[in-house]
Amino acid sequence: MMIYNMMYLQYHLGPCGGRRQTMGERKVMDCGKYPSDNNCTLRISGKEEEVMPAAIHHATTVHGHKDSPEFRKQLKSMLVDE
Repeated sequence: MMIYNMMYLQYHLGPCGGRRQTMGERKVMDCGKYPSDNNCTLRISGKEEEVMPAAIHHATTVHGHKDSPEFRKQLKSMLVDE
């Protein structure tokens, strides 16, 4: 019983006691799921606040999309739970 409790705490708190990410917190932007001229296969994952800037940068520099509030809203709707 004690081993189970220690494993549970390590999983949920992480090895240093910090809170570990749980399912649903990590998001994925998978470029390969959408058609593109260059058949892009980039997949970005992490917390939403990490993924969005990287996805915006990728979409504007690699695919030539124009950054706008509407574009960001559309891009955000494409995020899925990892």
